[in-house]
Amino acid sequence: MTVSGNDAAARRERLLRRTRTITLGIAGGAAVASLGLGTALAHVVPGHGRPAAAPGATAPGHAVSGHTAPAASPPPARVPHHRPLAPPRRPPASTPAAPQASSGGS
Repeated sequence: MTVSGNDAAARRERLLRRTRTITLGIAGGAAVASLGLGTALAHVVPGHGRPAAAPGATAPGHAVSGHTAPAASPPPARVPHHRPLAPPRRPPASTPAAPQASSGGS
């Protein structure tokens, strides 16, 4: 049984369309997963979750009235201060350079 040129071309187009559809679905799913993981990890990394309230700002749910009542506020969060790296106490030990490898040639 011989297959005509039109049937072969139609079959090829149908297979290519199916392949493109599957590829687009996989790429879209990967993009959505990447976005989801990026968002989830951004909330886990310190300093990337909720923005800190500005000094003097009221907490959500607390109404500000004309009366000033003494409020117990929590101590401010401590920000770790990192020291700059110090130079090494002694220079690194010098090691002889590795021999150069060459291939071919005369």
